[in-house]
Amino acid sequence: MADRNPIPLTPVEIQTAEAGYATLLAWVYPPESAYVTRMLQDIIPGREKYGRCRTWVYVEPAGQVVGFGTLHMSDDWRAYCGELPHPYIPLLSVNPGIKSLGYGETILNHLVAEAATLVRTTTDCSTRLFLDVYATNDRAISLYERNGFRHVATRHDTDEGGAEYLILARSVAVA
Repeated sequence: MADRNPIPLTPVEIQTAEAGYATLLAWVYPPESAYVTRMLQDIIPGREKYGRCRTWVYVEPAGQVVGFGTLHMSDDWRAYCGELPHPYIPLLSVNPGIKSLGYGETILNHLVAEAATLVRTTTDCSTRLFLDVYATNDRAISLYERNGFRHVATRHDTDEGGAEYLILARSVAVA
């Protein structure tokens, strides 16, 4: 992928109550990604309700939604950043029914930029952006590491049968 430019995407912020959000639930996720549906149905709406989570869909030039991403001001990984709230990416997904042309990287870059803005406009928060990824998701781990994320800790997901996942972080400090 390094030898081609990704198709430009337009981020469109949506709310969980909008029809566009419901279409994300209709995507057919592979069995190893069943947690995406659980997060979309149960976790993201609760985080949005308290005003600390934003969701974007990403639209390619022909108008097709090719992915989505979420950003949350979180307390989840305070132990790794001086007990401060921090930006966190709960979900980032490219539509599993289409061939990606670098969409994941484009989505990630947008979320990193949004996290930097969030850090600049929030007092008393960490400048570290966190995400977590299942240890078996080599493609996503490679994407995150290429974009400056580093391994912080390893955990097991009790909601997904004890699957191992990695906590990754990077700085979004801006001058």
